Amino acid sequence: ADLFADAQPTQLCGEASPSYSRHPRFPATRERMAALTPHAKLIYIMRHPVDRFYSNYVHDLAFGIRETIEETLRDRPWVLDTSNYIKQIRLFLEYFPREQLHLMILEDLRWDESLQSPAPATIIELLNFLGLPGEGAEEAARFAQSRMNERGNANVALRCQESLESARRIPGARALKAMLPAGWKASARQYWTETLPRTRIGSFFSRRYAQQAEPLTPRLRQLVLERLDEPTRELEELLGRNLEAWRR
Repeated sequence: ADLFADAQPTQLCGEASPSYSRHPRFPATRERMAALTPHAKLIYIMRHPVDRFYSNYVHDLAFGIRETIEETLRDRPWVLDTSNYIKQIRLFLEYFPREQLHLMILEDLRWDESLQSPAPATIIELLNFLGLPGEGAEEAARFAQSRMNERGNANVALRCQESLESARRIPGARALKAMLPAGWKASARQYWTETLPRTRIGSFFSRRYAQQAEPLTPRLRQLVLERLDEPTRELEELLGRNLEAWRR
């Protein structure tokens, strides 16, 4: 709540974390969100489930986890569960009504200059969900594309995000946080989770962790695909769209 302390009454506020949809790694997230912001509008962006799983695997190298992909599947099942999108969605729907949850596919955010429309339909749908006018659709689409172009540093961004969340559990951290002005906290969070990953340092660590990771060979990719096949088919039914590209 402190994050939005300086917001105006008519201002729409939002924030994001990859940890919100990582059940059972973080099992009580939904309950806390519903208790604190029961009327919040939730946006859940999904990418190719196997690519997300492998990105998570590479990201964990930053925390000193040294294991093979098959060991990850066996010993840390929540890494795969985070790519079980239909499971995560159903868990949230236990606490929030369907009309408060907007589902998006990451690939739909790609900007295409050849389109006649000023922005992808995905952006228009998102603005409608948020109750915002469509005039900002083109700017929003270009911003989304610019962020997608920076996905080479996605693993570092996730590492920064989770390290920040881990820091909150240090004894005395909450008391110190309460003493800081809301503006300072918001600025520090933005730098740590958004600006730093896009610097040269962020690029260096992104390449370093990718080089240390076990390659996702065709055999391993097929292994993960098989684990996620049924959840992906169930997601297709919920969305009413073909996700064949996610099954290869």
